[in-house]
Amino acid sequence: MLAGTLLIVFLTLSWVLLKHVYNITKYWHLPGPPRSSLVYGHLSELKAVTAREGTPFSLRMKWSIEYPDLHLLWLITIPQVCVTNPQLLHAYFSQPQEKFLYPFLGYFLGQRVCGLHSIFNEPGGEVWFRKRREYRRFFTGFNSDGWVKVIFRHTDKLIEGLKTEKNSIDMAQIMKKVVFDIINHLVLGQEKVQTHTMAIVRQSIDSLLRIGFSRGLDHVRNAVPWVDREIKLEFVRAVKEVRSYAHQMIRRRRRREAVRQDSGNESIRGEVRKDSGNKSRNVLEQNSRHDSGIESEHSWDVLDMIIECNAPDEEEMIDDVTMFLIAGYDTVANVSSFTFAKILENPFVTQLVSKEAGSINTASTATNWWKKDIPLITACISETQRLYPPVPVSHRWNRSPTELGNFHIPGGALVQAGVYVQQRLPQYWGKDADTFRPERWLSQSGNGNLPRSSEANGSVGNGMMPKSSVGNALTPLSGTYLPFMIGPRSCLGKSLAVVLPHVLLTKLFSTLTFTPEFGRITELQSCTLTPKEQIMVRVINNNA
Repeated sequence: MLAGTLLIVFLTLSWVLLKHVYNITKYWHLPGPPRSSLVYGHLSELKAVTAREGTPFSLRMKWSIEYPDLHLLWLITIPQVCVTNPQLLHAYFSQPQEKFLYPFLGYFLGQRVCGLHSIFNEPGGEVWFRKRREYRRFFTGFNSDGWVKVIFRHTDKLIEGLKTEKNSIDMAQIMKKVVFDIINHLVLGQEKVQTHTMAIVRQSIDSLLRIGFSRGLDHVRNAVPWVDREIKLEFVRAVKEVRSYAHQMIRRRRRREAVRQDSGNESIRGEVRKDSGNKSRNVLEQNSRHDSGIESEHSWDVLDMIIECNAPDEEEMIDDVTMFLIAGYDTVANVSSFTFAKILENPFVTQLVSKEAGSINTASTATNWWKKDIPLITACISETQRLYPPVPVSHRWNRSPTELGNFHIPGGALVQAGVYVQQRLPQYWGKDADTFRPERWLSQSGNGNLPRSSEANGSVGNGMMPKSSVGNALTPLSGTYLPFMIGPRSCLGKSLAVVLPHVLLTKLFSTLTFTPEFGRITELQSCTLTPKEQIMVRVINNNA
């Protein structure tokens, strides 16, 4: 019995080893640094740098400079192709969506987080197209006025509370709270939810992202089939809280819609009995428009779209709600926090931003001032997203062999866009690539130090960039600036992620003055990039 068990173990290990050796031979033609370990590949080096510096970006930067097109890394048995060349990045990530998958916390540590068929993880085809088309309606077109008004309402409420604040406050936590309230309102139509409930869900999302990155990497590195019991319990609780909240909101909405439809049907029957002819047709038409969402008070609410696209599978509804809560809340909150801190770090920039914000009638939504009248604040946000991209690394599973320039990428590889590194490479962004310099986005004379396309001047990365046709804004070469990624699987909520920090920061600096009580703010990597330190400030009411 024992001999048979040992034989099975030996044969299994031999098969795994032979398969791994065979996989290695498929990637011999790709350039890359030598692996430091036959078993762990490059993971040992990445983990060591992360333990020492907090992030692995310095080592990834070194490799990206040494291999300017792409390089191959091994994470135990997983081949990771890191693409650096902007043209190759653009070519790969602009392919049809069926060519690759986006692995976003489908299942982790035995828990269903976003499932395998959320809008992020759906492999493509008719279901993906239908979801993408329907969800995009929420972020564009006739719904935009609705969610802009929601942002205004929550931001004004925040400012009223800050006007009376006498103590030092952590603006990173303030940003997280207000952004989560806005996302919760827009995605789920929930404006009045118990503060305690909201805090639990926020903390659960933070735990989910932190454990999903750091602990997952640790335990893959340790190559053990189990995890620390406390960590596992924390992760299970976090997933349960988020998905239970999503489930509760879905059930509440479906019950309300059932009641509304029953009431509408009764109203129609009453009107038809009262008057046949034109009046009955008018009632039917009005009710049809109401049911379609055109006149509904929730016409800008994405939850209705989630329910419709995933019916009748309630678990897949929960997957998409969970995905929207995670992706929408944490990324926008972090960008807002980093931008706020970088503005306050430079008193001159703070003065200019306050002056620009004070010149705007921020109480009005009629002029769309957040789109065209705040160039400096826009430049500060763009520069912050360059230095601190909300998602520092973006991966795609290569589903089939791909020709990328002169390189052949086998199917099954994990193709990576190192967004954090890409947006700081000196060959594209200049010697001051690590410096917060919002004026690089404002130059009218063409010396803004943005990567310029080869069509413009015959070279890339010489610190020159022609002015675009929109105001004073400059547009960098595609593949060098990727805060929202590119291609068919780019950020679905980009328009909301752009408007929200613009409105939030402009309203804050137009009404309040902040005295910084923090030092240098650095980044902490989880699945997203978040401020490591507290952003402590004191608030002064300009209108007092």
